[in-house]
Amino acid sequence: MSFGVIPEWLMRQARWRWPMNRLYSSKLVHAASRPHLVNCKQIERAFAAANFKAEDVVLVHANTSNVYLLNDGETITCPVSIAEIVLGWIREIAGSGATIVMPTYPFYRQIRSYDQDVENVVLNYNPATTPSKTGLISELFRRTKGSVRSPIPMQSLAALGPKADIIIQPETLPAGIPPHGKETPHHRLCLENALVIGVGLELHRYLTLVHVAEDLRFRRNLSANFYRKRRFIVRMTAATPTEMWERRPELARVFCSGKFHRDILGESILHESDDGSCVDWLRAGELMRFMMKRTESSTYPYYLPWLAGPFRG
Repeated sequence: MSFGVIPEWLMRQARWRWPMNRLYSSKLVHAASRPHLVNCKQIERAFAAANFKAEDVVLVHANTSNVYLLNDGETITCPVSIAEIVLGWIREIAGSGATIVMPTYPFYRQIRSYDQDVENVVLNYNPATTPSKTGLISELFRRTKGSVRSPIPMQSLAALGPKADIIIQPETLPAGIPPHGKETPHHRLCLENALVIGVGLELHRYLTLVHVAEDLRFRRNLSANFYRKRRFIVRMTAATPTEMWERRPELARVFCSGKFHRDILGESILHESDDGSCVDWLRAGELMRFMMKRTESSTYPYYLPWLAGPFRG
């Protein structure tokens, strides 16, 4: 572990092991952050800079709860209006030949905290009805006519457009793998070299595609105790029991996101806005190639993962 990573590693240990974690994520802390002012031109510039083509795929991460819109000279602050307008902008900018994808990670009422003991918990997932926990815009998107949603009950994606069925494969339910592994929608986004765009958030903090490389190395990381098993009932045409592997939540203690952020900026993979709008972008294929190289003989960006330790004794 390089000297520059040590302070961040120690801070993450402190944040995730002691009550300061709850203070950090409290509503008071989030309320103190200033909303980002976003307009359509900023999103258009990101698509243009990424050389987006008519038949391309775009994965959208958006936080409309921390955004004000500037639309035709009017400042819009209503969350529902913001979500609807941003979704409309993206569909218009991408064009009818493009495929739009959004995270629609399932909301389960039984899950009270991310570090909950799940050994005896069986979760029910219905792609058509289980709500999304990843924001209002993702919930609106999954309800959009024509959109399809992955039957994978962990970190599911929804898609709309010509390649939606190819990426999502809504009739295929893989089992016994992690949610970003081989031939999952996340993996297929990387193979498509999809544009990944963030609106109103720091993209590197929400970049779940970073986990594709580690999940492609599933067998190696499974033997290193990276995962825990989860059980589900997936309700499609019939109720199907299934098991999947989830990354152990303790690993949050040793994931050095600051180091990762600096690296993908330095490699010119991540492109960040310089106007305070938080409209950032990258290409999924470039990220996967970078991560596959960095994880070939290491646990990057997890440093000393064997010291993450269990939550429960």
